[in-house]
Amino acid sequence: MRKVGSTTDTADSNGEYTNGNVANGISPTIINAEMLNTFQRELVSVVEGAGIALDPEDDGQVLKAMNKMFNDGRLLDIIRFTSSGTYTPSAGTKYVKVTVTGAGGGGGGCQGTSGTESLSGGGGGAGGTAIAYFAISQASYNVVVGAGGAGGIGANPGGNGGASSINGVSGAGGFGGQKGSATNLAGGAGGSASGGSLNIQGGFGFDGQNGSLIMAGNGASSYWGGGGRAGSGAGISGGAYGSGGGGAYDPSMSGSIFTGGNGASGLVYIEEYY
Repeated sequence: MRKVGSTTDTADSNGEYTNGNVANGISPTIINAEMLNTFQRELVSVVEGAGIALDPEDDGQVLKAMNKMFNDGRLLDIIRFTSSGTYTPSAGTKYVKVTVTGAGGGGGGCQGTSGTESLSGGGGGAGGTAIAYFAISQASYNVVVGAGGAGGIGANPGGNGGASSINGVSGAGGFGGQKGSATNLAGGAGGSASGGSLNIQGGFGFDGQNGSLIMAGNGASSYWGGGGRAGSGAGISGGAYGSGGGGAYDPSMSGSIFTGGNGASGLVYIEEYY
C-alpha cells in the first residue's frame, strides 16, 4: 500500500491528495493512472484472495470477500441435546464440533445382616466420550441420548447406561455397579467411545465390598464432572452428564433394602461454526 505522493510531485507534505491553493502557488494533486491502478489492485487482491471471481456487474464484492474471510471459522451457536431428537443445523453452519457422552451406570444396591452378605454396592461406571468435527452435508441429523442406568434395589446390581450418538460418533454407556456376591461387588466399568478424532474411555466406578470389608462405592466421574458418592441408606445419583451413580451401603447391617444412585443421562453437545 502506498500514498499518492509516491507517484506525483503535487501531493501535500504527508503524501496525500490536496486541492491546492492557487493564491499561494500550491498546485492541486494531479490524478494519474499509476495511482488509480494501485487502488484497483488493492481492491482486486481482497476479492480474489477470498476465492471470489471478479464480476463487473457486482459492486459489492469487496464486502462479500471480507464477510467470507472473517466469518469463516467463527462460532455461530451451541446446542445441547439432553434427550434424543433431531438436530437441524442453523442457517450458515458449515461444520460442527460434537462432544458425545454416553449415560452413566447406576450404583449397586445393598441388603444384608452380616459382612458375608451384600452390605455395600459398587459405584456405576461413567459413559464414554467421543469428540469429532464434521462438515454439514445433510438437512438434519438423528440424535440419540442415552438414559442413565437405574440404581440397583436391594442386593442387585445397578443398570447400565445407554449409548449416545450422532452421525457415527458414539459414546457407550457406563456399566452398573456389580452384585455377584459379597466378595464381588466391583464398580461398574466405563463405557467405550468411537467415531471421534478423540475417543475417551469412561471412568470405572469404585468397588463397594470385598468380603467383610466395606468400601465406598462412589460413582465414576465423566468427561463433564463428578459422579454420585456412595450413601448410607441410599446411593447418590450422578450429578454431571454421563457420570455414575453411587452405591448404597448399610453399616448397621439392618437387612433393609437400600437402593443405589441412578446414573446421569448422556449428552450430545454441538458447537456450530460458519
